[in-house]
Amino acid sequence: GGSTRSKNSLWEGGISSPEEMIKLMNFGGSGGRKVNVEGDGSSSSSSAKRIVRSKPPLVLELPIYECQAFKSRVTLERQLARFQNLVAPIGQKSSTKSKCIVKLECGLVPKADIRKLNQTLLHLERRVRKGFVVVVGIPFDRMVDLSRLKDTIFLKGRVYPSLKIYLRRGLEKEGIRELT
Repeated sequence: GGSTRSKNSLWEGGISSPEEMIKLMNFGGSGGRKVNVEGDGSSSSSSAKRIVRSKPPLVLELPIYECQAFKSRVTLERQLARFQNLVAPIGQKSSTKSKCIVKLECGLVPKADIRKLNQTLLHLERRVRKGFVVVVGIPFDRMVDLSRLKDTIFLKGRVYPSLKIYLRRGLEKEGIRELT
């Protein structure tokens, strides 16, 4: 079914859907709706069967490395600032910020550039506002390389890795062994 947007929703100001926001921002995004039912249904009162709906988080997918090159820090900062100002303007008093995720997509950065990648990620993480969650989308091999650095981005409390692993047919057991 359709969803009812409250007066204070993220979609005020002419943005009527996540798809429209993506077009406006020229970014990628995703999210899902969860529905939880509270109560065991044994009582006929409305409070026992109350349905709690949570809004899906907004996700900014920000590519760091594309076409065998790092994007400029200025470009990355502008895109990040534009997203943050759209969903949670400075001074706004709401829980909007806790429903936002900034996903920094690393791509297949050469191993020789791992320090530069880490410095870029640290630089951007410092610019993500308090209350936002930071996810680093990274191939497994590069996550291992980043994790070995003394000042790795993964030491930050609000940063979480997001791994994509590709396995060749017939080599699944080797891939699992490598991960454990």
